[in-house]
Amino acid sequence: GTSMASSGYQPRQLSRTANLVCSTTAPMCAVLFTNPFDTAKVRLQLQGQNLTQQVVYRNSFDCMYKIARAEGVMALQQGIIPALFREGSKNIFRLGMFQPLMNVVHDPKRKDQAPLWKRMIVSGTTGALGAISCNPFELIKTRLQAQNTGSAVLARDIIGHQHHYSGMWDALTDIWR
Repeated sequence: GTSMASSGYQPRQLSRTANLVCSTTAPMCAVLFTNPFDTAKVRLQLQGQNLTQQVVYRNSFDCMYKIARAEGVMALQQGIIPALFREGSKNIFRLGMFQPLMNVVHDPKRKDQAPLWKRMIVSGTTGALGAISCNPFELIKTRLQAQNTGSAVLARDIIGHQHHYSGMWDALTDIWR
């Protein structure tokens, strides 16, 4: 078979706006499917915070089953709004800003590939900006996922301290204070 390069294939270049939109929305769509697993991961990590309590969740699937049964299926999507903001804010920098910043440090009219050191600087910069921008949303998401919407006694016994936020903005304003 022929490779894409030898066949004359040229990838379609997206406009700057389309690049930013795609780099933000694609990960936001993916998080709709991964958030229940993330909720289970948070609950598994926090169970046993109260050292007198027994292990309730055996694995991710057991955890998701027990959350859905005790709190309702929608409880698996707790923290989805800050998770969407996290993915969007992180990836607009990591994916969407990489090429525009690379064009600043390495003239796109040049035919040669940017040297490794330039790619490392741009990758590090966009990665750091992505991490900084998504960190507050990650904290809020985790606190919302840790909230047990079922029995208050069960919540305290399984996962410890409960913040009782009504949503992302309530959590953000409480953390900011």
